[in-house]
Amino acid sequence: MSLKGLDDLKRKLQELQKVADELDGNIANLSFEPHDPQSIDLAIQRMEAAVDEKVGDYRDNNMVEDLVLAIKERYRQAIIDRAAEARSGKEG
Repeated sequence: MSLKGLDDLKRKLQELQKVADELDGNIANLSFEPHDPQSIDLAIQRMEAAVDEKVGDYRDNNMVEDLVLAIKERYRQAIIDRAAEARSGKEG
């Protein structure tokens, strides 16, 4: 691996750390109607937009992109799970 390759890897890892720091904590405050599929979809879209906004200019980094995809999927599932819990009356 050339020195340039190492420099690129170092840059990508630094960017990944910056993005991880940005995504640690509250990303967005969302509300939705658990009985309304459109409301749930809109909440997912708002979450994804908030993640994209925090990621900013690092989308060309494949490590960042992998992290973003995983985080979006995790939060998408959390929204769906909360809606299901609310519909079943198990809301905490």
